[in-house]
Amino acid sequence: MWSVRTSVATFDFSPTRASFLYNTPMPLASVLCMIMFLNPSGIAEPRQGQKVRTAQDDYAAAGNLVRRSIAATLHDSGNVERLQSRLEVNRLLAQRIAEAGGSSEETSNYIKELESALRALPVGPGRPTPLDFDRVIAQDFGPAWQLLTRGNRNQNLPAHNRDTTLDSAFYSRDRNMQLIELSLRKSRFELANGDGAAAIRTFQELLHFTQRMPVDVYADRTAVIDCETLLFVELQKSLPALPSKGLLELSRAIRASVSRPTKLQNCIVGERLSEFANSEIMEKEFQTDPKAAVTAYSYFDPDESPAESASQWRELFDSLATLSPAKRRIFFQNVRTRIDEEYNSFDRMLSKPESEWNYSVPTTVTATHLDLYVSSLKATHPDMARFEAEARTRSRIAAITLAAREFAWQHGRYPTDLSEFLTKAEAHDPLNNKPFEYSIEQGNIVVKTAVHPVLGQITLRKLPADPAAARRPKRP
Repeated sequence: MWSVRTSVATFDFSPTRASFLYNTPMPLASVLCMIMFLNPSGIAEPRQGQKVRTAQDDYAAAGNLVRRSIAATLHDSGNVERLQSRLEVNRLLAQRIAEAGGSSEETSNYIKELESALRALPVGPGRPTPLDFDRVIAQDFGPAWQLLTRGNRNQNLPAHNRDTTLDSAFYSRDRNMQLIELSLRKSRFELANGDGAAAIRTFQELLHFTQRMPVDVYADRTAVIDCETLLFVELQKSLPALPSKGLLELSRAIRASVSRPTKLQNCIVGERLSEFANSEIMEKEFQTDPKAAVTAYSYFDPDESPAESASQWRELFDSLATLSPAKRRIFFQNVRTRIDEEYNSFDRMLSKPESEWNYSVPTTVTATHLDLYVSSLKATHPDMARFEAEARTRSRIAAITLAAREFAWQHGRYPTDLSEFLTKAEAHDPLNNKPFEYSIEQGNIVVKTAVHPVLGQITLRKLPADPAAARRPKRP
Protein backbone atom coordinates (compact mmCIF):
# COMPACT_ATOMS: atom_id res chain seq x y z
CA MET A 1 0.00 0.00 0.00
CA TRP A 2 2.05 2.94 1.27
CA SER A 3 5.59 2.96 2.57
CA VAL A 4 7.13 4.92 5.43
CA ARG A 5 10.69 5.95 4.69
CA THR A 6 13.26 6.84 7.31
CA SER A 7 16.88 7.72 6.83
CA VAL A 8 19.01 4.85 5.57
CA ALA A 9 21.47 3.78 8.22
CA THR A 10 25.19 4.20 7.62
CA PHE A 11 27.73 1.55 8.36
CA ASP A 12 31.05 1.70 10.12
CA PHE A 13 33.53 0.23 7.64
CA SER A 14 36.63 0.79 9.79
CA PRO A 15 38.33 -2.50 10.71
CA THR A 16 38.38 -3.57 14.33
CA ARG A 17 41.89 -3.38 15.74
CA ALA A 18 43.08 -6.34 17.74
CA SER A 19 45.22 -5.65 20.79
CA PHE A 20 47.65 -8.15 22.27
CA LEU A 21 47.83 -8.01 26.04
CA TYR A 22 50.86 -10.17 26.66
CA ASN A 23 54.40 -9.93 25.32
CA THR A 24 55.90 -12.69 27.42
CA PRO A 25 57.10 -15.57 25.21
CA MET A 26 54.84 -18.61 25.50
CA PRO A 27 54.53 -21.94 23.68
CA LEU A 28 52.38 -21.63 20.56
CA ALA A 29 49.77 -24.12 21.83
CA SER A 30 49.37 -22.13 25.05
CA VAL A 31 48.95 -18.88 23.12
CA LEU A 32 46.27 -20.41 20.89
CA CYS A 33 44.42 -21.84 23.89
CA MET A 34 44.48 -18.47 25.63
CA ILE A 35 43.18 -16.69 22.53
CA MET A 36 40.33 -19.16 22.16
CA PHE A 37 39.53 -18.88 25.89
CA LEU A 38 39.47 -15.10 25.84
CA ASN A 39 37.56 -14.85 22.57
CA PRO A 40 36.24 -18.11 21.13
CA SER A 41 34.62 -16.38 18.15
CA GLY A 42 37.98 -15.16 16.88
CA ILE A 43 36.65 -11.56 16.67
CA ALA A 44 38.61 -8.89 18.50
CA GLU A 45 36.82 -7.51 21.54
CA PRO A 46 35.94 -3.78 21.29
CA ARG A 47 37.73 -1.29 23.49
CA GLN A 48 35.76 0.56 26.13
CA GLY A 49 33.35 2.98 24.47
CA GLN A 50 33.98 1.46 21.04
CA LYS A 51 31.02 0.30 18.95
CA VAL A 52 30.64 -3.48 18.86
CA ARG A 53 31.34 -4.72 15.36
CA THR A 54 28.51 -6.97 14.20
CA ALA A 55 28.44 -9.63 11.50
CA GLN A 56 26.38 -7.22 9.38
CA ASP A 57 29.24 -4.70 9.62
CA ASP A 58 31.64 -7.31 8.23
CA TYR A 59 29.26 -8.17 5.39
CA ALA A 60 28.71 -4.49 4.60
CA ALA A 61 32.48 -3.90 4.58
CA ALA A 62 32.92 -6.83 2.16
CA GLY A 63 30.26 -5.36 -0.12
CA ASN A 64 31.82 -1.92 0.07
CA LEU A 65 35.23 -3.36 -0.81
CA VAL A 66 34.07 -4.98 -4.05
CA ARG A 67 31.60 -2.34 -5.18
CA ARG A 68 34.06 -0.79 -7.65
CA SER A 69 36.67 -3.56 -7.69
CA ILE A 70 38.42 -5.36 -10.54
CA ALA A 71 36.40 -8.47 -9.66
CA ALA A 72 33.07 -6.65 -9.93
CA THR A 73 34.10 -4.87 -13.14
CA LEU A 74 35.13 -8.12 -14.83
CA HIS A 75 32.02 -9.96 -13.68
CA ASP A 76 29.72 -7.18 -14.89
CA SER A 77 31.54 -6.91 -18.23
CA GLY A 78 31.19 -10.59 -19.01
CA ASN A 79 33.86 -10.72 -21.73
CA VAL A 80 36.84 -8.72 -22.96
CA GLU A 81 35.03 -7.34 -26.02
CA ARG A 82 32.35 -5.76 -23.86
CA LEU A 83 34.99 -4.49 -21.43
CA GLN A 84 36.91 -2.80 -24.26
CA SER A 85 33.68 -1.37 -25.69
CA ARG A 86 32.74 0.18 -22.35
CA LEU A 87 36.21 1.64 -22.04
CA GLU A 88 36.02 3.19 -25.52
CA VAL A 89 32.57 4.66 -24.85
CA ASN A 90 33.65 6.23 -21.58
CA ARG A 91 36.84 7.68 -23.05
CA LEU A 92 34.72 9.35 -25.73
CA LEU A 93 32.28 10.58 -23.08
CA ALA A 94 35.11 12.05 -20.97
CA GLN A 95 36.51 13.83 -24.03
CA ARG A 96 33.14 15.42 -24.86
CA ILE A 97 32.61 16.51 -21.25
CA ALA A 98 36.08 18.11 -21.23
CA GLU A 99 35.44 19.90 -24.54
CA ALA A 100 32.20 21.29 -23.09
CA GLY A 101 34.13 22.67 -20.13
CA GLY A 102 32.63 20.27 -17.61
CA SER A 103 34.19 18.07 -14.94
CA SER A 104 34.64 14.43 -15.88
CA GLU A 105 36.04 13.24 -12.54
CA GLU A 106 33.50 10.44 -12.12
CA THR A 107 33.92 9.27 -15.70
CA SER A 108 37.72 9.43 -15.35
CA ASN A 109 37.59 7.28 -12.22
CA TYR A 110 35.44 4.74 -14.03
CA ILE A 111 37.90 4.68 -16.93
CA LYS A 112 40.72 3.90 -14.47
CA GLU A 113 38.68 1.00 -13.06
CA LEU A 114 38.08 -0.41 -16.55
CA GLU A 115 41.77 0.00 -17.46
CA SER A 116 42.87 -1.74 -14.25
CA ALA A 117 40.52 -4.65 -14.95
CA LEU A 118 41.79 -4.95 -18.52
CA ARG A 119 45.45 -4.91 -17.42
CA ALA A 120 44.76 -7.71 -14.92
CA LEU A 121 43.79 -10.10 -17.72
CA PRO A 122 46.41 -12.16 -19.61
CA VAL A 123 47.02 -11.39 -23.29
CA GLY A 124 47.97 -13.62 -26.20
CA PRO A 125 46.35 -15.78 -28.85
CA GLY A 126 42.93 -16.86 -27.66
CA ARG A 127 43.31 -15.00 -24.35
CA PRO A 128 41.68 -14.07 -22.09
CA THR A 129 39.46 -17.12 -21.70
CA PRO A 130 36.44 -17.42 -19.36
CA LEU A 131 38.74 -19.25 -16.93
CA ASP A 132 41.14 -16.27 -17.02
CA PHE A 133 38.23 -14.10 -15.92
CA ASP A 134 37.40 -16.49 -13.07
CA ARG A 135 41.05 -16.60 -11.97
CA VAL A 136 41.46 -12.82 -11.79
CA ILE A 137 38.07 -12.43 -10.09
CA ALA A 138 39.00 -15.07 -7.49
CA GLN A 139 42.33 -13.37 -6.76
CA ASP A 140 40.93 -9.84 -6.53
CA PHE A 141 37.94 -11.01 -4.47
CA GLY A 142 40.19 -12.57 -1.78
CA PRO A 143 40.13 -9.71 0.79
CA ALA A 144 36.35 -9.35 0.51
CA TRP A 145 35.94 -13.11 0.93
CA GLN A 146 37.99 -12.92 4.15
CA LEU A 147 35.59 -10.25 5.44
CA LEU A 148 32.58 -12.35 4.48
CA THR A 149 33.89 -15.44 6.26
CA ARG A 150 34.85 -13.30 9.25
CA GLY A 151 31.25 -12.14 9.37
CA ASN A 152 30.15 -15.78 9.36
CA ARG A 153 32.27 -16.32 12.51
CA ASN A 154 31.16 -13.09 14.16
CA GLN A 155 28.67 -13.97 16.91
CA ASN A 156 27.51 -10.35 17.29
CA LEU A 157 24.29 -10.40 15.32
CA PRO A 158 22.05 -7.31 15.56
CA ALA A 159 18.75 -7.97 17.32
CA HIS A 160 16.92 -6.61 14.29
CA ASN A 161 17.65 -5.06 10.94
CA ARG A 162 19.34 -1.65 10.96
CA ASP A 163 16.50 -0.26 8.88
CA THR A 164 13.28 -1.68 7.48
CA THR A 165 12.77 0.73 4.59
CA LEU A 166 12.61 -0.59 1.06
CA ASP A 167 15.71 1.43 0.13
CA SER A 168 17.70 -0.43 2.77
CA ALA A 169 16.30 -3.83 1.80
CA PHE A 170 17.10 -3.30 -1.89
CA TYR A 171 20.60 -1.97 -1.12
CA SER A 172 21.30 -5.06 1.00
CA ARG A 173 19.90 -7.31 -1.72
CA ASP A 174 22.12 -5.81 -4.42
CA ARG A 175 25.19 -5.93 -2.17
CA ASN A 176 24.59 -9.52 -1.07
CA MET A 177 23.76 -10.69 -4.59
CA GLN A 178 27.06 -9.27 -5.81
CA LEU A 179 28.96 -11.01 -3.00
CA ILE A 180 27.23 -14.30 -3.86
CA GLU A 181 27.94 -13.96 -7.59
CA LEU A 182 31.63 -13.17 -7.09
CA SER A 183 31.97 -15.99 -4.55
CA LEU A 184 30.53 -18.41 -7.09
CA ARG A 185 33.04 -17.21 -9.70
CA LYS A 186 35.69 -18.07 -7.11
CA SER A 187 34.22 -21.55 -6.70
CA ARG A 188 34.38 -22.12 -10.47
CA PHE A 189 38.08 -21.32 -10.48
CA GLU A 190 38.61 -23.62 -7.50
CA LEU A 191 36.96 -26.50 -9.33
CA ALA A 192 38.90 -25.77 -12.53
CA ASN A 193 42.08 -25.69 -10.46
CA GLY A 194 41.35 -29.15 -9.09
CA ASP A 195 40.54 -27.90 -5.59
CA GLY A 196 37.06 -29.36 -5.11
CA ALA A 197 37.41 -29.21 -1.33
CA ALA A 198 37.81 -25.43 -1.51
CA ALA A 199 34.73 -25.20 -3.75
CA ILE A 200 32.69 -27.19 -1.23
CA ARG A 201 33.87 -24.85 1.55
CA THR A 202 32.82 -21.88 -0.57
CA PHE A 203 29.32 -23.33 -0.97
CA GLN A 204 29.15 -24.04 2.77
CA GLU A 205 30.19 -20.50 3.67
CA LEU A 206 27.70 -19.01 1.21
CA LEU A 207 24.86 -21.07 2.61
CA HIS A 208 25.83 -19.91 6.11
CA PHE A 209 25.92 -16.34 4.79
CA THR A 210 22.39 -16.56 3.36
CA GLN A 211 21.05 -17.94 6.63
CA ARG A 212 22.47 -14.96 8.55
CA MET A 213 20.97 -12.28 6.34
CA PRO A 214 18.36 -10.19 8.20
CA VAL A 215 14.74 -11.05 7.45
CA ASP A 216 12.73 -8.25 9.05
CA VAL A 217 10.38 -7.43 6.16
CA TYR A 218 9.10 -9.33 3.13
CA ALA A 219 11.63 -7.62 0.83
CA ASP A 220 14.42 -9.05 3.03
CA ARG A 221 13.07 -12.58 2.69
CA THR A 222 12.70 -12.37 -1.09
CA ALA A 223 16.30 -11.10 -1.26
CA VAL A 224 17.54 -14.15 0.69
CA ILE A 225 15.61 -16.47 -1.63
CA ASP A 226 17.15 -14.76 -4.67
CA CYS A 227 20.61 -15.42 -3.20
CA GLU A 228 19.76 -19.05 -2.41
CA THR A 229 18.55 -19.51 -5.99
CA LEU A 230 21.93 -18.39 -7.34
CA LEU A 231 23.64 -20.86 -5.03
CA PHE A 232 21.46 -23.80 -6.07
CA VAL A 233 21.84 -23.08 -9.79
CA GLU A 234 25.63 -23.15 -9.40
CA LEU A 235 25.46 -26.32 -7.32
CA GLN A 236 23.50 -27.98 -10.11
CA LYS A 237 26.12 -26.97 -12.68
CA SER A 238 29.02 -28.07 -10.48
CA LEU A 239 27.52 -31.34 -9.26
CA PRO A 240 29.53 -33.72 -11.54
CA ALA A 241 32.83 -32.11 -10.43
CA LEU A 242 32.14 -31.85 -6.69
CA PRO A 243 34.18 -34.22 -4.51
CA SER A 244 32.72 -36.58 -1.95
CA LYS A 245 34.26 -34.87 1.07
CA GLY A 246 31.85 -32.30 2.46
CA LEU A 247 28.91 -33.15 0.21
CA LEU A 248 26.86 -34.83 2.91
CA GLU A 249 27.59 -32.04 5.41
CA LEU A 250 26.43 -29.46 2.87
CA SER A 251 23.29 -31.50 2.17
CA ARG A 252 22.47 -31.67 5.87
CA ALA A 253 23.05 -27.93 6.32
CA ILE A 254 20.65 -27.14 3.48
CA ARG A 255 18.03 -29.46 4.93
CA ALA A 256 18.48 -27.92 8.39
CA SER A 257 17.81 -24.46 6.92
CA VAL A 258 14.19 -25.50 6.20
CA SER A 259 13.63 -27.84 9.14
CA ARG A 260 12.81 -24.95 11.45
CA PRO A 261 9.75 -22.67 11.12
CA THR A 262 9.74 -20.59 7.97
CA LYS A 263 11.79 -17.39 8.05
CA LEU A 264 8.84 -15.63 6.48
CA GLN A 265 7.30 -15.59 9.97
CA ASN A 266 10.22 -13.45 11.15
CA CYS A 267 9.04 -10.71 8.79
CA ILE A 268 5.55 -10.43 10.23
CA VAL A 269 6.47 -8.20 13.18
CA GLY A 270 8.27 -5.69 10.95
CA GLU A 271 5.54 -5.71 8.29
CA ARG A 272 2.83 -5.23 10.93
CA LEU A 273 4.67 -2.26 12.46
CA SER A 274 5.12 -0.75 9.00
CA GLU A 275 1.40 -1.07 8.21
CA PHE A 276 0.50 0.41 11.59
CA ALA A 277 2.82 3.35 10.93
CA ASN A 278 1.27 3.87 7.47
CA SER A 279 -2.24 3.94 8.94
CA GLU A 280 -1.19 6.38 11.66
CA ILE A 281 0.35 8.74 9.11
CA MET A 282 -2.77 8.59 6.95
CA GLU A 283 -4.98 9.20 9.97
CA LYS A 284 -2.93 12.23 11.01
CA GLU A 285 -3.07 13.71 7.51
CA PHE A 286 -6.84 13.25 7.22
CA GLN A 287 -7.36 14.74 10.69
CA THR A 288 -5.13 17.74 9.87
CA ASP A 289 -6.32 18.60 6.34
CA PRO A 290 -8.88 16.19 4.83
CA LYS A 291 -9.04 17.86 1.40
CA ALA A 292 -5.25 17.89 0.98
CA ALA A 293 -5.11 14.25 2.10
CA VAL A 294 -7.67 13.23 -0.53
CA THR A 295 -5.58 14.92 -3.23
CA ALA A 296 -2.33 13.37 -1.98
CA TYR A 297 -3.65 9.82 -1.71
CA SER A 298 -5.74 9.80 -4.89
CA TYR A 299 -2.76 9.73 -7.23
CA PHE A 300 -3.47 7.03 -9.81
CA ASP A 301 -0.79 5.06 -11.64
CA PRO A 302 -2.40 2.97 -14.41
CA ASP A 303 0.62 0.64 -14.40
CA GLU A 304 0.09 -0.24 -10.73
CA SER A 305 -3.65 -0.85 -10.48
CA PRO A 306 -6.78 -0.93 -12.68
CA ALA A 307 -9.05 2.07 -12.95
CA GLU A 308 -11.80 0.24 -11.03
CA SER A 309 -9.51 -0.19 -8.02
CA ALA A 310 -8.42 3.45 -8.18
CA SER A 311 -12.07 4.50 -8.21
CA GLN A 312 -12.78 2.42 -5.10
CA TRP A 313 -9.86 3.99 -3.26
CA ARG A 314 -10.94 7.48 -4.29
CA GLU A 315 -14.38 6.71 -2.89
CA LEU A 316 -12.78 5.63 0.38
CA PHE A 317 -10.70 8.82 0.60
CA ASP A 318 -13.70 11.02 -0.17
CA SER A 319 -15.66 9.22 2.54
CA LEU A 320 -12.86 9.75 5.09
CA ALA A 321 -12.82 13.45 4.28
CA THR A 322 -16.54 13.79 5.14
CA LEU A 323 -16.36 11.89 8.44
CA SER A 324 -16.14 13.68 11.76
CA PRO A 325 -12.76 13.53 13.53
CA ALA A 326 -14.23 11.11 16.09
CA LYS A 327 -15.56 8.74 13.41
CA ARG A 328 -12.28 8.93 11.49
CA ARG A 329 -10.49 7.94 14.69
CA ILE A 330 -12.78 4.93 15.09
CA PHE A 331 -12.27 3.95 11.44
CA PHE A 332 -8.48 3.88 11.78
CA GLN A 333 -8.70 2.01 15.07
CA ASN A 334 -10.72 -0.63 13.22
CA VAL A 335 -8.17 -0.58 10.41
CA ARG A 336 -5.37 -1.47 12.83
CA THR A 337 -7.50 -4.22 14.37
CA ARG A 338 -8.07 -5.74 10.92
CA ILE A 339 -4.38 -5.42 10.04
CA ASP A 340 -3.52 -7.27 13.22
CA GLU A 341 -6.04 -9.99 12.43
CA GLU A 342 -4.65 -10.47 8.91
CA TYR A 343 -1.05 -10.85 10.12
CA ASN A 344 -2.06 -13.17 12.97
CA SER A 345 -3.97 -15.34 10.51
CA PHE A 346 -0.99 -15.45 8.12
CA ASP A 347 1.35 -16.36 10.98
CA ARG A 348 -0.90 -19.24 12.06
CA MET A 349 -1.06 -20.55 8.49
CA LEU A 350 2.73 -20.49 8.11
CA SER A 351 3.03 -22.68 11.22
CA LYS A 352 1.32 -25.51 9.33
CA PRO A 353 2.85 -27.81 6.67
CA GLU A 354 3.06 -26.25 3.20
CA SER A 355 0.30 -28.57 1.94
CA GLU A 356 -2.15 -26.68 4.19
CA TRP A 357 -1.14 -23.17 3.12
CA ASN A 358 -3.56 -21.01 1.15
CA TYR A 359 -2.03 -20.01 -2.20
CA SER A 360 -5.14 -18.56 -3.87
CA VAL A 361 -5.62 -14.78 -4.07
CA PRO A 362 -9.19 -13.77 -3.10
CA THR A 363 -11.25 -12.63 -6.07
CA THR A 364 -14.29 -11.42 -4.14
CA VAL A 365 -15.30 -7.78 -4.42
CA THR A 366 -14.50 -5.77 -1.29
CA ALA A 367 -17.75 -5.20 0.61
CA THR A 368 -16.72 -2.34 2.91
CA HIS A 369 -14.09 0.36 3.15
CA LEU A 370 -12.35 -1.68 5.84
CA ASP A 371 -12.22 -4.65 3.46
CA LEU A 372 -10.73 -2.43 0.79
CA TYR A 373 -8.05 -1.11 3.13
CA VAL A 374 -6.75 -4.61 3.97
CA SER A 375 -7.28 -6.00 0.45
CA SER A 376 -3.62 -5.52 -0.44
CA LEU A 377 -2.63 -7.76 2.48
CA LYS A 378 -5.09 -10.41 1.35
CA ALA A 379 -3.42 -10.37 -2.06
CA THR A 380 0.19 -10.15 -0.85
CA HIS A 381 0.03 -13.02 1.63
CA PRO A 382 -0.90 -15.78 -0.86
CA ASP A 383 1.77 -14.41 -3.21
CA MET A 384 4.37 -14.57 -0.46
CA ALA A 385 3.18 -18.04 0.55
CA ARG A 386 3.74 -19.30 -3.01
CA PHE A 387 7.18 -17.74 -3.21
CA GLU A 388 8.16 -19.14 0.21
CA ALA A 389 6.81 -22.64 -0.45
CA GLU A 390 8.65 -22.88 -3.74
CA ALA A 391 11.91 -21.73 -2.10
CA ARG A 392 11.62 -24.20 0.78
CA THR A 393 10.78 -27.00 -1.62
CA ARG A 394 13.79 -26.18 -3.80
CA SER A 395 16.04 -26.26 -0.72
CA ARG A 396 14.80 -29.76 0.12
CA ILE A 397 15.39 -30.85 -3.49
CA ALA A 398 18.94 -29.44 -3.37
CA ALA A 399 19.66 -31.39 -0.17
CA ILE A 400 18.34 -34.63 -1.71
CA THR A 401 20.30 -34.08 -4.94
CA LEU A 402 23.58 -33.66 -3.04
CA ALA A 403 22.84 -36.72 -0.90
CA ALA A 404 22.23 -38.78 -4.06
CA ARG A 405 25.55 -37.59 -5.51
CA GLU A 406 27.34 -38.62 -2.32
CA PHE A 407 25.67 -42.06 -2.50
CA ALA A 408 27.06 -42.42 -6.04
CA TRP A 409 30.56 -41.60 -4.78
CA GLN A 410 30.27 -44.18 -2.01
CA HIS A 411 28.73 -47.01 -4.05
CA GLY A 412 29.91 -46.37 -7.60
CA ARG A 413 26.35 -46.07 -8.88
CA TYR A 414 23.33 -43.84 -8.51
CA PRO A 415 20.64 -44.97 -6.06
CA THR A 416 17.67 -46.68 -7.67
CA ASP A 417 15.15 -44.91 -5.44
CA LEU A 418 14.99 -42.49 -2.50
CA SER A 419 14.63 -45.23 0.10
CA GLU A 420 18.24 -46.33 -0.56
CA PHE A 421 19.70 -43.18 1.00
CA LEU A 422 16.88 -41.28 2.74
CA THR A 423 14.54 -41.92 5.61
CA LYS A 424 10.81 -41.82 4.90
CA ALA A 425 10.59 -38.37 6.53
CA GLU A 426 13.49 -37.02 4.43
CA ALA A 427 11.89 -38.29 1.21
CA HIS A 428 8.53 -36.69 2.08
CA ASP A 429 7.44 -33.53 0.27
CA PRO A 430 5.40 -31.32 2.67
CA LEU A 431 4.07 -29.28 -0.26
CA ASN A 432 2.19 -32.16 -1.90
CA ASN A 433 2.09 -34.44 1.14
CA LYS A 434 3.68 -37.16 -1.00
CA PRO A 435 7.21 -38.51 -1.55
CA PHE A 436 9.48 -36.56 -3.89
CA GLU A 437 9.91 -38.04 -7.36
CA TYR A 438 13.43 -39.27 -8.20
CA SER A 439 15.02 -40.42 -11.46
CA ILE A 440 18.26 -40.42 -13.47
CA GLU A 441 17.82 -38.66 -16.80
CA GLN A 442 20.68 -38.56 -19.32
CA GLY A 443 23.15 -39.23 -16.52
CA ASN A 444 21.79 -36.44 -14.34
CA ILE A 445 20.08 -36.67 -10.95
CA VAL A 446 16.54 -35.33 -11.21
CA VAL A 447 14.47 -34.74 -8.07
CA LYS A 448 11.08 -33.08 -8.42
CA THR A 449 7.70 -32.72 -6.80
CA ALA A 450 4.40 -34.12 -7.89
CA VAL A 451 2.40 -31.59 -9.90
CA HIS A 452 0.86 -29.10 -7.49
CA PRO A 453 -2.50 -27.56 -8.50
CA VAL A 454 -1.17 -24.02 -8.03
CA LEU A 455 2.64 -24.19 -8.04
CA GLY A 456 3.00 -26.75 -10.79
CA GLN A 457 6.01 -29.08 -10.68
CA ILE A 458 9.16 -27.88 -8.94
CA THR A 459 12.70 -29.09 -9.65
CA LEU A 460 16.08 -27.68 -8.63
CA ARG A 461 16.26 -25.28 -11.59
CA LYS A 462 12.94 -25.38 -13.42
CA LEU A 463 10.22 -22.86 -12.56
CA PRO A 464 6.67 -24.09 -11.89
CA ALA A 465 4.72 -25.38 -14.89
CA ASP A 466 2.15 -22.59 -14.58
CA PRO A 467 4.05 -19.27 -14.24
CA ALA A 468 0.78 -17.31 -14.04
CA ALA A 469 -0.40 -19.30 -11.02
CA ALA A 470 2.94 -19.15 -9.24
CA ARG A 471 4.15 -15.71 -10.24
CA ARG A 472 6.80 -14.03 -8.17
CA PRO A 473 5.13 -11.52 -5.86
CA LYS A 474 5.73 -7.84 -6.37
CA ARG A 475 8.34 -6.74 -3.90
CA PRO A 476 6.59 -5.08 -0.96
